Parts: sequence; C-alpha cells; structure tokens
Amino acid sequence: RKGLAKVTLEELSRNPWFGRGLSTMEKVSGNYWHWPPHNAYLQALASSGPIGLTVFMTALLGYTTRALLIGFRGDRPQEVRLRMLAMALIALMFSMVGEPHFDSPTTWFLLGLTQAAILVYNAELRRSSAKHPGADFPVDRAGGQIYDSRPS
Repeated sequence: RKGLAKVTLEELSRNPWFGRGLSTMEKVSGNYWHWPPHNAYLQALASSGPIGLTVFMTALLGYTTRALLIGFRGDRPQEVRLRMLAMALIALMFSMVGEPHFDSPTTWFLLGLTQAAILVYNAELRRSSAKHPGADFPVDRAGGQIYDSRPS
C-alpha cells in the first residue's frame, strides 16, 4: 500500500491540478495486478486533482449532512430512509480509507440514491406546505393528517 501511495503522489506531482484521469493510476502504478491506490481519497486526488477531490468531498459530505439533518427530524418512513442512507454513506466514507471506491459504481449509486431521497422529501414537503401552510414536515397522503413527532 505504501508503494501504491508513493507512485500515486509522484504521478499527482506531474498532473497537479486536474489529476491523471479516471481509472488511469492502475496503468502507471507498475504493479503486476494494475491496482489503484488503496485509498479512495488519494485515488480521487490522483484521478481528478484537488479540484475534483473538492467537488467529490463536497457532494459526499453535503449529501450525508443533509440526510442526517432531515433523517433526525422524526420517525416517518421518509426520515428513517434518509437516516439509513446517511449511515451507509458514513460507513462508505470510513471504508474509503482502505479501499479504492472512488470509481466504484456502488459509491455513485449510493450518492445518487441519497440525493434522490432528499429531492423526494423536499418535493413532499413543498406539496404539504401548499396544502397545509406553516407545516415544516410532510403530510400523510392517506388521511390528510399531519404527523408531527416533535414534542408539543
């Protein structure tokens, strides 16, 4: 792993702003198996440079933070789903320290799924607010009742 990290940092010094390109570190690493660096953050830095790493980290931390903030508003199904997605993203972030998940479809699927859940939640919130002005949480569609789990 140290050797892969060293080769990655050397390659980054040759392409400091925008990196080498996605999935290209395996070709220059010089190892038999063509492995990328075993750290997704280093992989992102080498692949897309500091600009790409900043965009990636902003998305990762932004979606996780937003999902946590919404997820802990109450115990409605939408909020529970967002809590679970936030926990999955946190687990993924820890896993990225030792595995090259930057260009993994699972990483991007989970980020997209979290963003979709946030957008659906916000759409339901806007729809509820239109029907029930002043409500800052989604309204149950079946009975039209507002389920607010906040203490009164």
